[in-house]
Amino acid sequence: MSPEYKNSQTFIDRPLTYKAGAGIVLTPRPGEGVVEISTLYGGGAFLQVGQSGTDILDPTVSPFGYKHGVEDRTATFSYAAGVLTVTYVSDWDWWYQGKMTTVYANKTVALGTDRTLYYVYLDIDGTLTATTTEWEQDSSTQVFIATAYRVSASLAAIGDERHGESISRTTHEWAHKTLGARYDSEAGGLTGTFGNTTFSITAGAIYDEDLKHTIGAQTICRRWYRYTGAASMTFVDDQTVLYSLNGSNIQYDNAGTLTDASNNYYVNHYVYATMT
Repeated sequence: MSPEYKNSQTFIDRPLTYKAGAGIVLTPRPGEGVVEISTLYGGGAFLQVGQSGTDILDPTVSPFGYKHGVEDRTATFSYAAGVLTVTYVSDWDWWYQGKMTTVYANKTVALGTDRTLYYVYLDIDGTLTATTTEWEQDSSTQVFIATAYRVSASLAAIGDERHGESISRTTHEWAHKTLGARYDSEAGGLTGTFGNTTFSITAGAIYDEDLKHTIGAQTICRRWYRYTGAASMTFVDDQTVLYSLNGSNIQYDNAGTLTDASNNYYVNHYVYATMT
């Protein structure tokens, strides 16, 4: 008997019934005292053999993240008055240690300190939480939502981290540490034309592991630089010039202080695409 339940989890060679409010009920063979389960998900067993009760999940290979990945990322991000909001647009589902939960409303979390990077995630209760401690890629207690770099109460850079259920935590960790973000070479684009005070970059796309981020044609940018003292970063948005100017003088990072470059000197600036 091989019925579909949730994400096509198939139970083989065991009597199986479904009871409202109780979920799947498996009955052992006559004379056996233990129901052995070896259900596969994404290439890895997430219900372990020979266990019973509620503690039967292997978090490194059980479903984690967002159902259907990109297609289920209907909620949008916004930031104001020091609060990050994940705005409800339509129902969206997320997995935590093999259990699926549906979200029906906005979720919010406060970001308290200027020029600080926050890691935002859902915990076991579905509470949106922000921490300054970098999460572990194979974490069994955090469903990643976003990174958020707060510059001020009114300005923050939000990076989308809503990875899908299709890859396990161990695969995500491997891809994060060895591959990272990549340009979509098939789509092409993201080529630049640069003038003295203007620029234009054609449309294209990048991938952060399983997340695709499509970028339209650009003539403005977010310009990052080190904050005074070089202990942290800051940025300004909607810039039509790639580099910092003081009047007509181009500036460079002098140990964390923007300083006018001397005549006949060159200054490096780096242009890149991100998920923010």
